[in-house]
Amino acid sequence: MFLKPYLTGDFESESMKVMANNIVIEPGRWNIVYRDESIHGHDKSLAIKDAKQRLDPTHKPLIIFIGDGVSDISAAREADLVFAKRGKDLEKWCQREGVAFTAWDDFSTVLEKVREIVLG
Repeated sequence: MFLKPYLTGDFESESMKVMANNIVIEPGRWNIVYRDESIHGHDKSLAIKDAKQRLDPTHKPLIIFIGDGVSDISAAREADLVFAKRGKDLEKWCQREGVAFTAWDDFSTVLEKVREIVLG
């Protein structure tokens, strides 16, 4: 399981690909370079859909998504497990739409829950 090394510290046999926007650092500011030209600057669901298409369907991984805002809604629709930041737009959307989620305040909540799932 690709997350296990990140949760146990054992990086000997497995790795993980991280997908994120790029940044250009200039004096006094950062500029985000988005991965695509969608309305919200980056349609994260496209990355999830692409990954699902490339994966072996007989070994379907658990797709975990962590977000907070409106731009995360499309990705939350594609994920198997959603973490929505407490009090933010993604949490409100999940509640309104009946999407199961775990609320988080900081990443310790996410790490604890993912450890439970991955390590049993």
